[in-house]
Amino acid sequence: MMFQVLRDWAWLDHSQWLEREKLASIQARKLRSIVNHAYGQVPFYKKLYNEWGLEPGRIRDAADIQRLPLLGRQELARVPLKERTALDADLKACIPITTSGSTGTPITILDDSSVDAYLEALYLRFLWACGVRPLDKTCRVKARSAPFPNERLGLWSTFRNLMRHKRLAAADDIGEHVKFYLSWKPDLLTAFPSYYRVLTRFLEQAGQVPVFKRVVTEAELLDQSTREHINQILHAEVFDFYGLNEVGGVAWECPTHTGYHVNADSLLVEFLRDGEAVSSGEQGQVYVTSLQKMATPILRYATGDVATPIDDECPCGRGLPLIKDIQGRIVDFILTRDGRYLSPYLVTRMLEHTAGVQRYKVIQNRDYSIELQLKISCGRNETTIRELKHCCRDAFPDTPVSINIVDHIENEDAPKFRLVESHLTRSVESG
Repeated sequence: MMFQVLRDWAWLDHSQWLEREKLASIQARKLRSIVNHAYGQVPFYKKLYNEWGLEPGRIRDAADIQRLPLLGRQELARVPLKERTALDADLKACIPITTSGSTGTPITILDDSSVDAYLEALYLRFLWACGVRPLDKTCRVKARSAPFPNERLGLWSTFRNLMRHKRLAAADDIGEHVKFYLSWKPDLLTAFPSYYRVLTRFLEQAGQVPVFKRVVTEAELLDQSTREHINQILHAEVFDFYGLNEVGGVAWECPTHTGYHVNADSLLVEFLRDGEAVSSGEQGQVYVTSLQKMATPILRYATGDVATPIDDECPCGRGLPLIKDIQGRIVDFILTRDGRYLSPYLVTRMLEHTAGVQRYKVIQNRDYSIELQLKISCGRNETTIRELKHCCRDAFPDTPVSINIVDHIENEDAPKFRLVESHLTRSVESG
C-alpha cells in the first residue's frame, strides 16, 4: 500500500509537466464529452441549449465554448436539483453537497466517488508541489471535525490514514488547538485565512508559537496583510489554494509564488468582462466549466470571483497556465461576549440548511449584536423565520439577533463581498 501511494504521488507530480498544446488537447476532448453528456442526459441543459438553437456537436475546443450561454449562480440555484441531474446518474452512489455559499446563495450538487477520487488526486498534486510528502504529519481545520461522506473515499482518504492526519473543528477553543499543535507538532497546517487571523492574534498574546514547516490557506480570499502576518508570526511558508465546492480545486501556488497554477486538465476557466474574454494581465470575472462533474454538470458558471490571467511561464517549469490577483470571498469570525470565537461556517451552514433561504449576509455590530439579512422564497417568511430564531437561540444564546427580510443585500455584487462581516472582530484584531 505504501509503495502504491508513493507511486501515485510521483505520477501526480509528473502529470503537471505538460506542454500547453497537450493541455489544450486534453481540454478539448473532455469539453466535447461533457457538453454532449449535458445535452443528452441533463433536462436543464437540453432545454436551455435547444432554446439557444445550439448544436453540441459544434463545440470542438475551448474557443467554441463562447457559443454556450453563461450561467449565474442565482439562475442555477433556481433550477430544481432533479432537472440539473443527469438521467444516467447512479443516485445511490451520489452524495448531495450544499456549497459553502460564499456569495450567500447556496447551491446543491451531486458528487460521485469517481469524481471525488480525481479531485482528491489533484489536491495531492498541489501538496506534493508544496513539498508535502506521505510521511509528513498534517492537520486541517474545517467547519466540523467529522469528514463529510465524500471525504471518506478515494486516494485522499488512504493518504490521510497513512499520514497520521488530524482534523480539528473551527468552532473548538483556539487555546486547545494551540496546545495540540505544541504537543503533536504537525509539519503542515491547513485552514482558512479568517482562522489564521484569530490564531496569530492568540499566539501574539500567548507567547508560545508552534512550529510548522509550511501552512496552506483555503476556502477564503487570502489578502496580502494576512499572508504577511501569518509569515511573521508562524515563520512558515504560506501556500494558497483556490477552490470551489461546485467544481473542486481551481488553482494553487507553487514554491515560486509567481502566480496560481490553474488545474487546466480538469477545468476550463474563463476570465470575462461584459461577456468577452479579457487579455493577459487584465482583470476579469471568473467563469468555470468542470470537465469532470457528470452527475450535475457545471458549464460556464459564474463564480462571483475576479482574477487576472497571465501568459508568463512559471520558473518552476510546470505547463499549467497561471492567474493572479484573485478577489473573492472574505469572511470574519463571530466574537461572543465571553471572548469565544465562533467559526463563520457554523453560521453559514445553519442558513444553508434552512428551507426558504435564497441569499443571505451576516453582520456583527460593535455591540456584539448580530443582524441576518435574508432573501426568502415567496410564501416561506413565517416558517423560515421561526426556524432561524430557534437555530439562533442555540448558536448565540446570549447574543441579540435581528432577522431582516430584504430585497437587496448590502454590497452583494461587489467582488470582495463579505458573507460574514464582523465590525467587532476586525476592530479587536486591528487594536
